[in-house]
Amino acid sequence: MNYTAMITRHEFERALTAEKIRPLQIVYAAMASGVVAFAAVIGILAESAAPEFSGDAGVLIILSGTHAAMAAAVYTVAPIILRRVLTIGDGVSKTELITVLIGRMTTAHIVRLAMFEGMAMYGLVICLLMVMWGALPYYPELLLNGISAVIFLGVTTATFPTTDRIGNIFATHYQ
Repeated sequence: MNYTAMITRHEFERALTAEKIRPLQIVYAAMASGVVAFAAVIGILAESAAPEFSGDAGVLIILSGTHAAMAAAVYTVAPIILRRVLTIGDGVSKTELITVLIGRMTTAHIVRLAMFEGMAMYGLVICLLMVMWGALPYYPELLLNGISAVIFLGVTTATFPTTDRIGNIFATHYQ
């Protein structure tokens, strides 16, 4: 629905106080720092002497294939879910519109970020297993599972909530 008749982008951005944006910024920072910390732990463990790998890499390959399939599904579905969560039904008054819009945007971003973080952590768990099992020197290509963490951090950085970025979402989805 076009809410331009009810509220302009300028009015919307003026209502975006630091108190309304900061909780979402904290969520973004917390989720990103969790992925960075987990990746750092894996890096530190990789530097220490790993035991000799004597097992079968089949489990790691199966987990990697599952990760790739799940990532493809998540990255395909995430924009659709974002648009659906941003949808607002009719009957919203002008007085409550800004609050409803901010709530929808916050929910949509947290849901999308959680989906991407899930993929990042799943990929990093596979990397951790490789390091712990000593498979890293034999199957370094399986480190590609860490790409989902890089994508997550890129999305987090590119979409970190600011007044202008949230204003762009308003302009894109509601005007």
